[in-house]
Amino acid sequence: MESLVLVLLAALVVLLVVFFAGAFLNAAFASPRALAAAGDAGRRLPLLSGGALRRWAEDKAREVVAKHARRPRTAEMPIALAHEIEGLASRVIDESLQRGPRGRSAQCASSGRDAIAASAPEVLAIADDLRRHVSRRELAAIRSRAERNADRSAAEDALRGEAGSPGCPLLSQHGCCLTNESRPIYCRGRCPECRGEGGACGADQERPDAAFAVEVGQGVSDGLRQGLAAAGWDGQLYELNTALVRALDLPDATDRWARGEPVFESCRQLEFRRAAG
Repeated sequence: MESLVLVLLAALVVLLVVFFAGAFLNAAFASPRALAAAGDAGRRLPLLSGGALRRWAEDKAREVVAKHARRPRTAEMPIALAHEIEGLASRVIDESLQRGPRGRSAQCASSGRDAIAASAPEVLAIADDLRRHVSRRELAAIRSRAERNADRSAAEDALRGEAGSPGCPLLSQHGCCLTNESRPIYCRGRCPECRGEGGACGADQERPDAAFAVEVGQGVSDGLRQGLAAAGWDGQLYELNTALVRALDLPDATDRWARGEPVFESCRQLEFRRAAG
């Protein structure tokens, strides 16, 4: 009788070990969509934070670039690439943190931030968005703001001996992003819940899940740059103001870039800064 009890206890222990091991592996390798359904507990899984999360996002971004690299290099290609990459970053953040889509009137903090970093496809997509959705007068005003921001930043940098934040040229008089649907990955990672009339998005940096969004943005940006370089395209990150002036001044900038021309070689280059911790 005692031996039977011991056998049953041993079997129970084995079953419990198998159950918990299976649950751990299933959670550890779950996709962001699955984690969205799992709720807050899913976000804290070690393989969906820090370096592991960045590497996962890098892989996904490289896959997107590789897919576009196999297609003809047309003027539409960099814009389509930027939209898909930016959509990837927002989708992972929104689904994993269980947030809804944002509209074009999202508010954004206009100061107290680093210079906005954007890749060539992102800048080209922003320029295309502006040409399609704003008037010629407003487009000229945006270009003028971008040029002033860049000139002022260059002058301040010369005085201080270090790079500063030149501000964003894409904010309306109400503090709303004029190209919210085409905004850079940098902004998506640092402003994951920027929407409506509820104040500036800089307050999101105090949220406990803000680091998650930054990690996603960092990973997607890294993967984008790596994929672009592997495909033989410009994989640099540029300061938004200087690059936007260049893109708006060249009506055929997308076609030139797709052909491999160094469209943004004279623009200020930046690095995507990692979040602390």
